[in-house]
Amino acid sequence: GPHHVKTPEAGQPLRPPPPFEPLRHAVLADFVVISD
Repeated sequence: GPHHVKTPEAGQPLRPPPPFEPLRHAVLADFVVISD
């Protein structure tokens, strides 16, 4: 979902990327929703 887009919040430094596996699962979940 759009919450996975790496955009800096106002006045906040960029957060480090999350661990690969949770990120991959989140992206796959997005694809499942999109393609459903």
